[in-house]
Amino acid sequence: MKSIINILLIVVTFAGSQVATSQIKENREVYTYLDETNLQKILKGQDINFERIQKDEYKIELEGYNAFAEISDDGDLFLTCFFESSTVTLEEINTYNADHRWGRVYLDSDGDIAVQTELSFTGGIHLDGIIIHLNTFASILENVSENF
Repeated sequence: MKSIINILLIVVTFAGSQVATSQIKENREVYTYLDETNLQKILKGQDINFERIQKDEYKIELEGYNAFAEISDDGDLFLTCFFESSTVTLEEINTYNADHRWGRVYLDSDGDIAVQTELSFTGGIHLDGIIIHLNTFASILENVSENF
């Protein structure tokens, strides 16, 4: 049963990435690091609402979810979103993480669900890869919202 679910997740993820890829404007610009100027340019280009909180930290609205985008000291991108929860257990979180990829889910110090992804810019990444990562994060948020 678990292998059937994993196969279905792979198929759905692949199909979703194909849809996301088909919606991306062709752009071969390569980013080797991320800074505030580039992040703002990318978010504006994708019509993602954002607000600068402090240096290298932004509040973003992604597919109806309020999340945070943070630029690491190395110029990588961390995306994080929190969901309030008083009933989810660590065992449920561990099971979810064992069955899903491309992000991590954990309980924060308040017992809320935290969802996080990171995107390394080491070696360079095309704009379309960054956009696919943002779309994947939005899909993960939808999945977590439905499962918890």
